Order: sequence, then C-alpha cells, then structure tokens
Amino acid sequence: MIDSHCHLDFPDYDHDRDEVVARAREAGLSDVLIPGTSSATWDRTRACAEKYGFSYAIGVHPWFVEDVGELPLRGASAVGEIGLDRGRPDMARQREVLVAQLAQAKDHGLPVILHCVRAHAVLLEELRPFAPLGGILHSWSGSAEMVPAFAAMGLSFGFGGVVTWPNAKRWRRSVLAVPEGRLCFESDGPDQAIEARRGGRSEPADVIVVREVIEALRAGRI
Repeated sequence: MIDSHCHLDFPDYDHDRDEVVARAREAGLSDVLIPGTSSATWDRTRACAEKYGFSYAIGVHPWFVEDVGELPLRGASAVGEIGLDRGRPDMARQREVLVAQLAQAKDHGLPVILHCVRAHAVLLEELRPFAPLGGILHSWSGSAEMVPAFAAMGLSFGFGGVVTWPNAKRWRRSVLAVPEGRLCFESDGPDQAIEARRGGRSEPADVIVVREVIEALRAGRI
C-alpha cells in the first residue's frame, strides 16, 4: 500500500513530519510518492524523500510555470507534478511547459504525475503524441465519461479524501468507471482531508480510509 501523492516536503509538515511518517508506517504504508513542484524546491523534495526512504518525482507544476531545461531526473521515480490548470493564466505557456516535460519523461522511460483542472480535453490533445503513457492522473476531477479515453493511453487514476465526502457524487461516479487495476490512492497532502477531518490537513495514513471507501463503492456497499 502506498500514498501515490503527498507533498510531504511542504512546510505544513515541518512541525511534526517524523510523527506523520510514523503514523503512515503504522498504518502499513510501504511508500509515499513526493511530487516536485518547481526548480526552487526540488532539492527539498529530494532530501525529504531520501531521509525517509520514499519515492519522489521531479517536475514543474502548472502553478509555477518556468523555463524547463534538462530535468534532474537521476533517482526520480517519475516526472511530475506536471499538467494544466484553467484556474491559472497563460494556458499556451502551460502547454509548452507540459509538452517539454512529457518529452523528457518519454525519453527517460519514466511515468508522469499529471495535474489537470478543467482542462481535460486540452490535456488529451497534448498527451496523444506521447501515448502509450505510464503514470497517474492525480486527484482525478474529470467526468466518469472521460475515464475511458485516458485509460486507453495507459494511465491510472488517483483519488484522495474527497471520495470520502458523502456529497462527492461526481468523484464517486468516476471511481466506478475506472478499470480494474487502474486505481491509485492518495492523500494529496496537505490538501483534501478525509470527511472526519474535512477542512483540515491530510496525511499519508489517510489513504487507508480512502481505500476502504473506494472498495465499498465498487462493491456496492455504499
């Protein structure tokens, strides 16, 4: 069992990171994937992962669009967090940065960790030249009807604490549409807390609750 997406290197965990990791291990997690966000923080991301023996990714998040040279991918398990976000300016520039990083992922044979907010049709356009792809659509927020198109490219789908919210009907429908073997569980820490701590911080141990809810949904128990 792994947490496929947690920003464990963020300052939100500075005061109790060791305790957070201890709870994750007590819950039975074997790994936490820590995604990169910008060149300014890659060293921090790498250092955090190495300290605890976790995996990490290197990439430029669409909130922090910057020039992409050769990504320092040695030791990284994936390229990410990369993608598109309609809530941020300059989609054309976001697309350029995304494509540059997809090319490097393909060249290095690495999976991608994808962020997408209200731009799924555009993301599909940019991904097609690179298919088939390995990787995860983190914090899936598209419709259930869009799942097959991304699944056909070889991608998996990450779900976090939002699926534990009883009113999260859109996300719960998508969970049912994901093919067997393509589901990933994530805390998306420090965001997306489970229902029991809604509005608070999330952490890797929460993926146990996320998994339980998803299993119940797919079994028709809730």
